[in-house]
Amino acid sequence: MTRTHRCSLATLFACTLGCIFDPPPDAPLDSGGQSETSSDAETSSNDRPADSSGPSTDDQSTDGGHDDDTTPDGGLGTTDGRDTHDPETSDTDDSRPATIYEIQLGVYALGDPVHVEGVVVTALAHNGLWVQEPRGGEYSGCFVFVGDAYPHTVTVGDEVDVAGSYQEFFDNTQINATRGSVDATGSSGLHIEPVVAPLATAAGEAWEGVLVRVQQPLVVVTQHPWGMVIGGVEQGVTANVSSQLFDPTSVPRVFPQLGVGASLSSIAGVVTQSFDAHRLVPRDAADFTGYSPPVPVARPLP
Repeated sequence: MTRTHRCSLATLFACTLGCIFDPPPDAPLDSGGQSETSSDAETSSNDRPADSSGPSTDDQSTDGGHDDDTTPDGGLGTTDGRDTHDPETSDTDDSRPATIYEIQLGVYALGDPVHVEGVVVTALAHNGLWVQEPRGGEYSGCFVFVGDAYPHTVTVGDEVDVAGSYQEFFDNTQINATRGSVDATGSSGLHIEPVVAPLATAAGEAWEGVLVRVQQPLVVVTQHPWGMVIGGVEQGVTANVSSQLFDPTSVPRVFPQLGVGASLSSIAGVVTQSFDAHRLVPRDAADFTGYSPPVPVARPLP
């Protein structure tokens, strides 16, 4: 700010007499002026908005009656209220290679671009696919959402590279590739052996997205329109089985009289989650072994 001085008549008279008036350096400024303040605060180019709107969920199915809701029917985003990145942001062109283990264990934030390489397709849904790291083990698999328009150019046993963004749908971890890609590497016919897990932990968080097998005597405890509940020899230990990919009641020739009391020697499938529950999702009839229909209960004669 430039300082200005006002001269009185006395000062002018003194000036005519050769006396120069010069106020001392610490003389107060005229209080009539407005002080200057900087209105431009420096901000870091790395600062992000405190809140960003999540991706659109316009086309996602939220039908609470069927566990097909573990895989959205369209759109992007989460249903649990957590923030996600701006959907207009490019998904993954410049992202570093990731692993499914890292995605499942929380290394990435919701909405982060991810790019996994050399994973194997273990199951196909109408709107996506399950992929798994060849080494297998806990946290080695996840669902890849691609939308209803997915042309299914890959099949089970194909090795693929997947680019997309990390999302959660009803707490089910997935890679959303609607703005990314699923590219076959050319390697096919690869076999992922189901991980053998006990009934008590097979349909659990560590196996979400992984192809698992429960290999022990099993019995159908409950049957419902979207699957069934199976139990084992351990009292009170059960697991949910979904008919999302395959409904055994649709082939009565293979599974006659399927219902409560029917038994199996083993069951396999990929593990998914919806509505606070994990489910085992068999892919076809071959995932059921050792089936026996319910044993008729003898009724006393009248």
